Amino acid sequence: MVCSPGGTTIAAASALEECGFRNAVIKAADACFKKCTDMR
Repeated sequence: MVCSPGGTTIAAASALEECGFRNAVIKAADACFKKCTDMR
């Protein structure tokens, strides 16, 4: 991701990070992977 210091993208990315967005995405990807392997 490219973010300019003090720009709109970094403001949005910071807000998402404060809400735990990164962990939510990791948890969702892990759940998807586990479901996929269970379906085999």
